[in-house]
Amino acid sequence: MPSLIELVLHPDRRKPAPEPAPVSLGPAFVVGSVGWLVALAVMLLWPGVVVTSAVIATCFVGVLLGGLGLLWARRQR
Repeated sequence: MPSLIELVLHPDRRKPAPEPAPVSLGPAFVVGSVGWLVALAVMLLWPGVVVTSAVIATCFVGVLLGGLGLLWARRQR
């Protein structure tokens, strides 16, 4: 077995890395987008909560980025 120093100095002697496992990121983007939609609904419908434009913008951007991520994940399939 090669030593650590030998592996650092000669990375070509390492055994090859395994292939990455196939993972579907679509469900993660859907769950995240739904979470931002729920947060927006709670902020708008909860009585007594002061809603600023920053809160609405944050929720909107979260949904938008989740949608873009979902499109990207489907394109990478």
